[in-house]
Amino acid sequence: MANIDIEGILKEQPSDGRLPKTKIVCTLGPASRSVPMLEKLLRAGMNVARFNFSHGTHEYHQETLDNLNIAMQNTQILCAVMLDTKASGKEKGNWSRSSGALESLWEETSVTTTKKAYEFSYDARVEDASLLKCTIEDLNCFKGPEIRTGFLKDGKPIKLTEGQEISVTTDYSIKGDENTISMSYKKLPVDLKPGNTILCADGTITLTVLSCDPSAGAVRCRCENTAMLGERKNVNLPGIVVDLPTLTDKDKEDILDWGVPNKIDMIALSFVRKGSDLVTVRQVLGSHAKQIKLMSKVENQEGVINFDEILRETDSFMVARGDLGMEIPVEKIFLAQKMMIYKCNLAGKPVVTATQMLESMIKSPRPTRAEATDVANAVLDGTDCVMLSGESAAGAYPELAVKIMARICIEAESSLDYDAIFKHMINSAPLPMTPLESLASSAVRTANKAKAALIVVLTRGGTTAKLVAKYRPAVPILSVVVPTLTTDSFDWSVSDETPARHSLTYRGLIPLLAEGSAKATETESTDMILEAALKSAVDRKLCKPGDAVVALHRIGIASVIKICIVK
Repeated sequence: MANIDIEGILKEQPSDGRLPKTKIVCTLGPASRSVPMLEKLLRAGMNVARFNFSHGTHEYHQETLDNLNIAMQNTQILCAVMLDTKASGKEKGNWSRSSGALESLWEETSVTTTKKAYEFSYDARVEDASLLKCTIEDLNCFKGPEIRTGFLKDGKPIKLTEGQEISVTTDYSIKGDENTISMSYKKLPVDLKPGNTILCADGTITLTVLSCDPSAGAVRCRCENTAMLGERKNVNLPGIVVDLPTLTDKDKEDILDWGVPNKIDMIALSFVRKGSDLVTVRQVLGSHAKQIKLMSKVENQEGVINFDEILRETDSFMVARGDLGMEIPVEKIFLAQKMMIYKCNLAGKPVVTATQMLESMIKSPRPTRAEATDVANAVLDGTDCVMLSGESAAGAYPELAVKIMARICIEAESSLDYDAIFKHMINSAPLPMTPLESLASSAVRTANKAKAALIVVLTRGGTTAKLVAKYRPAVPILSVVVPTLTTDSFDWSVSDETPARHSLTYRGLIPLLAEGSAKATETESTDMILEAALKSAVDRKLCKPGDAVVALHRIGIASVIKICIVK
């Protein structure tokens, strides 16, 4: 971190409309699905809209997405769309278009979609998953590969008492009582053995396995605490490798029947256990796999062990601390967070930190001090995005939650030692670097040395701009997506706006779609686009006349890094 003085702590943050480099993911729900509220969230700093398919029908989500598209058109602010597949049991509630009450408290899942792009920590490093000497287990992010308790007689919660014995059956048709409950995992008595632990209802109930009878499909357990158990509660099996599919039929239906037709930008996948899980999902997506990015959540021990393999296959990552926290000791969660963020940073892949970041703002207009510190520490750790769940989906103050989160991120970003971060990234980069990565890192070095106000990258697919973001410059990066000429008409035509939306999960990247003349030479068109980009940057208050700006672009087969002075 940079040097911090007393004056800096006491000085009030200027209210100049600045937005943080760290991106904000908002879960949409009853409190945030109207056009007016969506416009407020976009202006407050929402970059990614998360659609949680643990709740709601396709029609419900379609109405929300249609409202989001209207809000984007009205505000001219771009937002990515994330589809989250998980049902963790933490985001409870049954809401629909007719629900007047805000009944759901959500958790962590993501889906991103956008129709149009519009114009214009590093202190403690944990590199080895073996440091997480703990158990983790099974959860999912789509509706996904989940295990749940069954229904109960009369639909009423039952009381389990410490020390009592209870039978668990895999016959899900049985309605449970104080003596017997059902669970949805058929291989429960096969995979478990005496001494194993079963966690129910977000860990509020702990059962110890006494005996298993695979032929009868039953497990005998002892209850370790007194608690009430309701119907259809989530179940975790810490340390057990479970045999569940990567995607359920419901997940595939949500993706192919809703996500693909709506051209979503990314899918958040729960319960990713190995790299081949992502290969399986891409096979399901088929020809759409290039346009829809995959965001992985590691939520069990198998996933932690295979983290490096998963990271190689995934496009981005989510630190879903709620589910992970069910599987590892609470004192180890910060280690898991730091390790995952650190490895994502080195790989240049965006990472989202999620779960209860400003949870108290579901009901309160102010977060707790611990929550504010949690958001700031995630930024210091190197996260690209921070996420709101129940705060934005069903809370009383969705807009205020986004504004406060943005202010915390800005403050945390201002305390970072960007020279030290850059040096660490360079020293950690594998050699030899690719030519493109060498150029990207050189652009950041130039910006740091020249005290530039902005880096402008002209790109077609977004790869160059993302590599620049990997090296964490102190200034924003304007990623200008150069259009591809597809006709002989006078105007350029944009072949694909997807790269602009995908950049919305990278810290510091600000996407902009360029326009130009098809009659201009390549050099002339580059100069025109760069001039228009600088004008847009001034309008957005990213720089001002007299500032130095570093530009990275191609002319012919050559790549150019140059310093421009804003006029």
